[in-house]
Order: sequence, then C-alpha cells, then structure tokens
Amino acid sequence: MSEVTEALVARARAISESAHAGQVDKAGAPYFSHPARIAASLADPAARCVGYLHDVVEDCPGWTLARLAAEGMPPEVVAAVDALTKRAGED
Repeated sequence: MSEVTEALVARARAISESAHAGQVDKAGAPYFSHPARIAASLADPAARCVGYLHDVVEDCPGWTLARLAAEGMPPEVVAAVDALTKRAGED
C-alpha cells in the first residue's frame, strides 16, 4: 500500500469538485456537498480520497478508473472507487 498524503486528499477533493461542477442533488443543492460530507466523516486519508471520488466515475462524463490512476490516485483508492461504482444493470 502506498502512503496517502494530505496533498493527495486535496487532489481528490479538487477532482471531485471539478467533475461534479454544475451538478445538483434532488433538493437542488450543489452535488459536491454530498462527497464532501462523506469525506469529512472519514479519518483515514485513503478513505477520504474514496469519499470524495466515489461518484466521479459513475456520474461524471470523461472520468474513468484509468483516469483516476493517471491523476495519481493509488491502486487501493482506485480499487475502492471501482467497488463503489454502480454499473448498468446493478441495483
């Protein structure tokens, strides 16, 4: 496992904020508030990265697991995002 630094958490936050820009939740609030709340509830830096990124691949055009890896996200973060990403045909 690689060490996940606060700089990497900040990068995950920036990716999520940019990827979700313009999206709103069912109540009309900026969607980014959802992953920000999730990340804020987690203590482990790798988990916070996943909290920020958990909906990026599923909901944001142009974002893939490979792109997250290319952006510097470590394999354990990418694998966790993969596990949380809903695919077509899944409940």
